[in-house]
Amino acid sequence: MTVIADSNMLYALYNARDASHREAISFVSQSNETLLVPDVALPEVCYLLTRDIGYFGLQKFL
Repeated sequence: MTVIADSNMLYALYNARDASHREAISFVSQSNETLLVPDVALPEVCYLLTRDIGYFGLQKFL
């Protein structure tokens, strides 16, 4: 089965300060499913990372 990863999940995976970080890490580490990242989610994740972490965090993510 394929799981669609939205911008919220991607942001939570990357940002350890996010309230859902542990849940996202747990889901990804325990799941054998394929994660599908829609191209429309990437600009939003990039905006959120730049806003909350800065350009260095965005560069590391990319």
